[in-house]
Amino acid sequence: MMDIRLRAWLIGLALTLLSVGCLGQALRMKVRVEGAIPNEGYLYRRELSGRILVDSSWIGKGGFYYFSAKSFVPGCYEVTVGDGLKIPLLLTENTGEITVHLRADAILDSARVQGNDAAQIYLKARAILDRAQEWDRLQQIAETGLNGRGIDGVTRLNDSAWQAANGLLLGLLNGVADAEKGNPRRWGTLRRLIVLMRKPTGHSINDWWGDTLGDSLLATSYELGQRLVNYLEAQRNERFTAAEQDSAYRSALTELGRRPMVYPVARRLLMQAQYLLEGTAYQSIADWIVTQPFGPIAPDIMSPTSPGWNSPLVKELLQREYTDALGKRRPLISRSSRFTLLLVWSVWCPHCQGLKLQLADWSKGVTGANLSVAGLSIDADSPELRSYVAACSNGWPMFILDEKHPLLDAMGVDGTPDMYLLDRNGSLVAHPSTVAQLAEELKRLEQ
Repeated sequence: MMDIRLRAWLIGLALTLLSVGCLGQALRMKVRVEGAIPNEGYLYRRELSGRILVDSSWIGKGGFYYFSAKSFVPGCYEVTVGDGLKIPLLLTENTGEITVHLRADAILDSARVQGNDAAQIYLKARAILDRAQEWDRLQQIAETGLNGRGIDGVTRLNDSAWQAANGLLLGLLNGVADAEKGNPRRWGTLRRLIVLMRKPTGHSINDWWGDTLGDSLLATSYELGQRLVNYLEAQRNERFTAAEQDSAYRSALTELGRRPMVYPVARRLLMQAQYLLEGTAYQSIADWIVTQPFGPIAPDIMSPTSPGWNSPLVKELLQREYTDALGKRRPLISRSSRFTLLLVWSVWCPHCQGLKLQLADWSKGVTGANLSVAGLSIDADSPELRSYVAACSNGWPMFILDEKHPLLDAMGVDGTPDMYLLDRNGSLVAHPSTVAQLAEELKRLEQ
């Protein structure tokens, strides 16, 4: 069997080679939003660890925000301007300078993109999806407020809205599929995203996912996460007992995990499933799913007997002192506690923020002599970031590390959030995925 760290390295190499052709090509974009409150604008690229800031801009010549980057990386982007207005963008290849015109009162419907026709079609598809999803929200409100009276009419209107949306999206899909034959690189990802936007036409696993799981660029998309939400929602049945519902969720996740998929997509789906199920009546499924193979991800991918954790390099890096968010030099591993938990997180990662809150609540009942927590914030360092990280530290030492820091590479960190339970010598004793697993591991170690 191929060593897991070697396989992860090969995957990273392959992804790097795919993007080599883009390096050196500058990304240039200007955005104008009519009716928006003048404010600083930001261009982000979405990654598994959260949003990565690419550039920021104030309104310049012609009322445009001007964004640029020294090199172009294909993927899902987001522009935030005005009073929190968010503009999703799909950029699969560099087509030169992109110009985006919008209105603040109709961001998606009014979007006009010059210089990148795939980005224009993506925004058009998102506008169709957004209108259909609004009917979903109205139906949820009606189900709560009408107490069953008149809900059938709302449901019929919702069904009609989705039928119309599916038809419009199918028209876009057919056009993109034809274009893909001539330029798969530009149009393939867009086609797969539109497939995820449409409601599935059947009930099979292929109807739900098609060929979308093999596209790495989809790993950070809104559509992939929403598809998983809908996929799990489709397994619900009010007639099921609790045990039957539990079994339905497990079966659906097992079937999904057996599908061929690339590592970034598998990682995103696994993180999303845990996030959706944690803290619910199905917490046991969130704990169970990480013990199962999922796509290319093996269960317990980093075990206490992993060669990486026993190497002199990891031990030496863990024993060093690092500068925390307050500017103090201090060790990662506490000498006063029996165990130290390293929480690997990122400011822009919603799953990280949720796990951090759960950990803060749970740790109040744990003595400092038994456990200390240290946070590793995987973000681009800045004075503003240090101030924020220090302010929400929960009293834990917080260290800000670049994603290419040698410690993270040696530990085998491949995404956030993550947790590593260490003893005083820096040996890994547990690699929990949830707070519930962490509590169980500590209980086991105390026996």
